[in-house]
Amino acid sequence: MSKNNIPLIFGNPKDAAFFNPTDWISYAKEQGKFKNWQPVTSCILTFNYDWFNLLKKSLKLYTKYDRQIHVFKVGSKKIAAQHVSVGAAKAGIELEVLVALGIKKFIAIGSAGSLQEHVTTGDICLPTKAIRDEGTSYHYMSPSKYSYPTLPLFKALKKILQKKNFTYFAGPTWTTDAPYRETIRKILTYRKEGCLTVEMEAASLFAIAKHRKVSLVSILNISDELTGTHWKPNFHHKKHQQSKEKLIEAAIETLSI
Repeated sequence: MSKNNIPLIFGNPKDAAFFNPTDWISYAKEQGKFKNWQPVTSCILTFNYDWFNLLKKSLKLYTKYDRQIHVFKVGSKKIAAQHVSVGAAKAGIELEVLVALGIKKFIAIGSAGSLQEHVTTGDICLPTKAIRDEGTSYHYMSPSKYSYPTLPLFKALKKILQKKNFTYFAGPTWTTDAPYRETIRKILTYRKEGCLTVEMEAASLFAIAKHRKVSLVSILNISDELTGTHWKPNFHHKKHQQSKEKLIEAAIETLSI
């Protein structure tokens, strides 16, 4: 694949920021937000309200902060959950705020497009690394092709999937900022490299987690297929809907350990 030099940014991920997420938290508290915030160590991130509503039905609500952050009771543990925006930049901002609140462990659950014929609608995919075809991660990590999930948490989630006998595929994902520019050339190239999926957040979230020294993994289910001769959207397919429950179940159990 040909490469272009795109001079969009300069600097170093180690450069000091003019202001930080903790400054935003201080400001937000002055405005009356996050009242009586009690520390929570783990959080589930969702990118679609269907996922978030299903999660709320699965757990007992402990408390909530504004409309965004819900805290649930799972046995003796508390697990936070937030519906975050689709796309690397906005999801990254929201992750930063959660980290600034003291949360240390995250599982991001969402949907993705399949790049492989054998990975079809409703299948579960566990990204082992993410191609950084987005912009946000470069503000947190030096240039490289991939960013990676946190290995201990990845192993813990994988162990839960195996314990529950949930069939899944583990492999690379491709993170993009531009779903309408998932070009044929890139699809063919990344398919040949073994990429299973394409989505819009994993690479940036992995990079932010590493930069902030917290743990984060992603788990996906297939909502559409970029194989064959044409795009196959299956967002409302029964298999896609049913596998959501498995992802939520696996995420909850992993963070409950």
